[in-house]
Amino acid sequence: MAMLPFLVLISRRVFINKKQFSLSEHFVINIYAYSHLSIIINIAYLLTIWNSKIIYYVSMGNMIFQIGFFTWVFYKPFNLTIKQTVLKLLLFLVLFAAIFFIIIIITTVYIALFTDSF
Repeated sequence: MAMLPFLVLISRRVFINKKQFSLSEHFVINIYAYSHLSIIINIAYLLTIWNSKIIYYVSMGNMIFQIGFFTWVFYKPFNLTIKQTVLKLLLFLVLFAAIFFIIIIITTVYIALFTDSF
């Protein structure tokens, strides 16, 4: 849930040339997708909690399912072609990875300088 504002900003940046949705509407789209995914994934975990092998595969498939679901959610309202969808997905993944690594670097620097962990 803490990543939701970052997802909104990234999705707004990815679809900057399609001005039909504002930042708040991107927030609603991302909340819609995130809430549906939370329900589906929690049900999948509850159904597989008693078998460690199955829950392992569900956990591994979780990220692929999330990427696919978010791609489908943004494919519909923007009326994208398959080529546009793949390009937007790649741009989204690159921006998400960049923000993720920046957060990791900032956190590591903070821990190194301001705590006694190292």
